[in-house]
Amino acid sequence: LLTAAGIADTARWGELSSAQAERLVAQLHGRPAARYLLRGKAAFKEEFVTCGGVGLSGVDLARMESKSVPGLFFAGEVLDIDAITGGYNFQAAWTSGYLAGAAAASGRHRVSGDSAPPSGRGARGKPK
Repeated sequence: LLTAAGIADTARWGELSSAQAERLVAQLHGRPAARYLLRGKAAFKEEFVTCGGVGLSGVDLARMESKSVPGLFFAGEVLDIDAITGGYNFQAAWTSGYLAGAAAASGRHRVSGDSAPPSGRGARGKPK
């Protein structure tokens, strides 16, 4: 994903330029249509929970949408969420994935700097 957006795999989210963030958003939105080949999963006992990632303070938790980049949604382990084993991380991934997917599918996105969730706004933040 980063390679396709022209961003080094060592780049840190907080250090991306506006142009790099826009290229990443374009890749995530599939403009142009992006396809990624999945080749299965790792061997047993190689799967593990990671911690770190996008800080929750920068995410509208009701929609899992970035507060600073409208139309960019986060879910699962890309978020800075860490829990004990026993299915809690799965549940966090499933729930955040559902919220992000539903919000993205709604076509209503935040306007940069908004503190409240969008209501009655089109895909580009303009009133309907």
